[in-house]
Amino acid sequence: MGTEKDTVVLEYDSNGVLLGSYSRGPAGSRNRSQVEEPTTTLSQRALRRAIDVFLPSGYPHSVTSDYTDYQIYDSFQAFASTIANLLANRAVLAAVGVGDADATSTSALFMKIIQDAVGRCATILFAWKYGAALEPECKMYRFAADLANDTAIIFDTASPWFPQSVRVWILCVSGLFRSVCGVMGVSSRAALTLHFTDSSKGSISDVNAKDSSQETVITLLGMLAGSLVVSNIQSNQATWICMIVLLVFHLYTNYRAVKAVVMTSFNRQRTTLAVEALADQTAQHFLRSNLDPTAVIDAVRAVSEDLQGLIPSPSYVSKRELVLARGSAISRDGRPIATAKFTSIKDVLDILPPEVTLKDLMAQQKHWGYLIWCSFDTEMDIRIALFANDEQGSSADSLRDFRAWTHACLLARIAHTAQPNLITLTGDFVWQLGDRLREALLSNGWVIDRTFLDAHNAPRIQISHSD
Repeated sequence: MGTEKDTVVLEYDSNGVLLGSYSRGPAGSRNRSQVEEPTTTLSQRALRRAIDVFLPSGYPHSVTSDYTDYQIYDSFQAFASTIANLLANRAVLAAVGVGDADATSTSALFMKIIQDAVGRCATILFAWKYGAALEPECKMYRFAADLANDTAIIFDTASPWFPQSVRVWILCVSGLFRSVCGVMGVSSRAALTLHFTDSSKGSISDVNAKDSSQETVITLLGMLAGSLVVSNIQSNQATWICMIVLLVFHLYTNYRAVKAVVMTSFNRQRTTLAVEALADQTAQHFLRSNLDPTAVIDAVRAVSEDLQGLIPSPSYVSKRELVLARGSAISRDGRPIATAKFTSIKDVLDILPPEVTLKDLMAQQKHWGYLIWCSFDTEMDIRIALFANDEQGSSADSLRDFRAWTHACLLARIAHTAQPNLITLTGDFVWQLGDRLREALLSNGWVIDRTFLDAHNAPRIQISHSD
């Protein structure tokens, strides 16, 4: 009979830190069980406690790999913003009459009421107009939020320079920008929190709560540092020099924070970058074939051999992604070559030539799950109308929007006139890639169960058969 061996059980906390090892000796041994705790220094215990308090449970396994870089830069930008806001608040107090014997508390109150009223109206209007686009373009709106915040800070700081009759309007403009900043900041931060949270190991609420804890500490540190800055900087010239330095640092760190984020879902810009090599190679194939009907089969066969190599990873796309970009622009090597948009069927029909009817368009394109056409004016204009989910589920495909935008990118490279044959051939090519395209995207780390290409919730087409 073999010798019975000791059993050792290791216990870890949610962050992967070893808490202890438990061993049980063989039957008949004098020491039946023993607990050994790892030796740690005071600094190690303090670091572990800080991780427990300020970082999500299970960190770093419960969040994505880009979380840490984003949080570091985000903390720096919050620190700078806090100090800048203190300088701006001092200027606002001077503008409403603090220190002025002729000013009354009632006039200051009414000025505050007007400023808040303008800001709240701006919040409602901005959320109505751009609410649907905040998640697809969360990186852009996260940075734009701080642009709006810094604009409000500049107006606040400049307000004492203007006559009393003008100050109220200056402060109203400041309130407007600050309210818009609030909508963009909160909504984009929610989308980023969803991105950072590992769906199987993390908790969105925990990541959000720990982010609030980090921001609270950074704000407190910023207020302490800002108190020293405000008490030692009194002249207008010194105030503006300090303010410009803080705002430049604030925008730089915010830009670096947003650039550190590697989104794995598709919006319009990321799709354009992801299919750039695929569209370039396919366009060359179609141009060499003179749009022969067999070109579709040949093109599918040609790109399928190295389809995974033609689709870049999310990290590669993130490095090329612009923070402030026009989502409707289709670019090639950084140069816009066309504009495209998801829109209503009316907009598509507006650019159809007389010889092409809606019946023809439906017969050629309905099975794709969308209708597409292009026109040429000052630039190439591509319009896409999406079908609602139908009985066959053809338009319920999670890649439907991605295929439509890929089709637009391909048309932008080879279409010089709106030829029905060209649009049909390129659309059939994208359609026939089918599962090959899906597998290539998944293999390279993309999430395709939900895409964010239709940023403004365009109308959907529903077919009704009359008797």
